[in-house]
Amino acid sequence: MLRTLVFLEWVVMFWGCRSHQPDTQNGPPPVHVLISSTGTVELRKLDWTHYATVSFPAQVMSDDLLKIARGTVARIVCSDLTIQMLSTRPPGPVPCPSRGELVDRSPYLLLRNATPPTCPVQLSPRTGQLVTSRPDVRWSAIPETSNYRVELAGDTIHWIRDVHLPSGAQEGRLAYPPDVQALTPGTTVTITISGAGRSSNECASQKPGIRVLSSSEQASLHSAENRLERLGLSAIDLGYMRANLWLSHELYAESIDLLDRLSQSSDASVAVLRLLGDAYCNAELTDHAIQAYKGGIRRAGSEIDIETEAALNAAIANLTGDPQERKERATRAIELYRRLGDDKRADDLAHLIKA
Repeated sequence: MLRTLVFLEWVVMFWGCRSHQPDTQNGPPPVHVLISSTGTVELRKLDWTHYATVSFPAQVMSDDLLKIARGTVARIVCSDLTIQMLSTRPPGPVPCPSRGELVDRSPYLLLRNATPPTCPVQLSPRTGQLVTSRPDVRWSAIPETSNYRVELAGDTIHWIRDVHLPSGAQEGRLAYPPDVQALTPGTTVTITISGAGRSSNECASQKPGIRVLSSSEQASLHSAENRLERLGLSAIDLGYMRANLWLSHELYAESIDLLDRLSQSSDASVAVLRLLGDAYCNAELTDHAIQAYKGGIRRAGSEIDIETEAALNAAIANLTGDPQERKERATRAIELYRRLGDDKRADDLAHLIKA
């Protein structure tokens, strides 16, 4: 789930997202997913003084408190990819192991108050890891040109291809060239897109590197996917859980592609778009993250739960380059966090408005 962090001493950069929250001593904390329920489930996070009703699916942390209404049965997929049935009980912590396959990759949000230069933005693959050894390359087009150069470089591989896009194209795509060697498992490469004298590296806080999972890592991931498939989840829930698994393994390109497809379904929940926004943030694609978060708010409409609405508005407030929108989104999030009793989060957002 999205955990917005606002610095009191602001760090200014072109992009408002970093890869994820700073790791704990033992790595990123585990995350668990409430999949469904026959009745009402309420959640209270560590910094809250009040409980709030959960909508499904919902990511929860090990130290969150759950309150399950009388006669209610809820299903939770734990971070170790086991499923538990929870029935009526007094408020208590999430009954899941403290270690597992699913970890928190919530974006580490910074104030964005500068507009990035006009340059082709590398969309996919951008950063993180990959399973496929022949990835397609996608980038956002710029008005100044229809001609681009795509360069891939690594220790044992280097190729360049020139691409001409149709007039007015918004996005470029290059299929992995069939006449060059595939990426080697366990190795890291960089991809650069150039056009009109500008480079995709100008729109990144750091030169993105993409690593292909090693053979043993791919085998481990495949085993985890098989365990997910045996849980008996619906197609949309299985897709959402697979995206969580991929995001946990920093497979940003694959998780974005999957979540984007899932978001097109009328059955997709606000949680899908929220996770899509988180995935875009991990890939440092701030504008795409904003659009996903806004899409989540629109998708949920009046049915949105208070925690989700607060988190999505807080994220947009942190990421937008529009001062008026920042103020409006932060003000709404502050109101909602006050209702939850999370005064620390509300106070941090109040500083955002004044910055």
